[in-house]
Amino acid sequence: MSTVQNILVLGGGTAGLTAALTLKRKLPQLKVRVVRSPDIGVIGVGESTNMTFPKHFLEDLAIPLPRLMKLIDPTLKLGIRFLWGPRPEFHYAFAYELAVRHPALKRSNAAYREDGPAWTGPVSALMAHELAFHRGANGKPRPHRNFAFHIENPKMVAGLEVLCHEAGVALTDGTVGEVERADHGVAALRLQNGERVTADLFVDASGFRAELIGKTLEEPWIPYTRSLFSDRAVLGSWEREDETVSPYTLAETMEAGWAWQIEHEHHINRGYVYSSQAISDDEAAAEFLRKNPKAPSSPRVVKFRSGCYRRQWVENVVA
Repeated sequence: MSTVQNILVLGGGTAGLTAALTLKRKLPQLKVRVVRSPDIGVIGVGESTNMTFPKHFLEDLAIPLPRLMKLIDPTLKLGIRFLWGPRPEFHYAFAYELAVRHPALKRSNAAYREDGPAWTGPVSALMAHELAFHRGANGKPRPHRNFAFHIENPKMVAGLEVLCHEAGVALTDGTVGEVERADHGVAALRLQNGERVTADLFVDASGFRAELIGKTLEEPWIPYTRSLFSDRAVLGSWEREDETVSPYTLAETMEAGWAWQIEHEHHINRGYVYSSQAISDDEAAAEFLRKNPKAPSSPRVVKFRSGCYRRQWVENVVA
């Protein structure tokens, strides 16, 4: 098998740009090119990560935190606040608080959560008090690394494009018109402008379109419908007024699914994920608006599917 020297990433969203940046920074001798379509937009509902996301950029890719914050302008997320089940609320922090035991206690901290306070340790206490950091002796915030991000997709993509450019990743605007097959998988992409693009390895980051792994190589799709019933989402956002910028993602039970709330500096993103087998789109939208009177009167409904392809690496294509 020949050595991979030339990689093409199809898709210029968060996944595609992150893959391209990681490949180029880890293996700078590679030629990495991203082909992104100007005709395909993004859902644009805001995104919420776990701790592995900033950890990858800060530690694996060695991007300084001030630089990353300036480029993508995230808000900090310390965990998830659940309005879920019989208790009034539950603060799940991205810190090792539940599975550890305070020296003065006989059992793990989690054993005392049932009838105890709304927090178990310092990070969940910050969440419960709508704070991100403790204050140090000098009066300034005392940082910690138990956080993730709330990000806005356009800002995230713009920041990743800057980092990709600095790393030497080639960014090409173009729409795929045809995919050429070969015995080893994909031979080339023909763009609508007539350009023929080849590579040793193709990364399919085209999302639900799955141009290479699904449409071209016809890898079987394994649906998760037997265990994950949600296949719709009602989306809405509004400009922030006097609301506190909460340091967590809110997760709340609804009639036929659950709702999230993602915090940004100047606006709030809210979504209701539900099962179309249990409730109609109109009923879901009405429930969403009852819960969120500040949301637009005609919220967006997005259809999606849950599952995966049987293999994520087929011939010379990685999805």
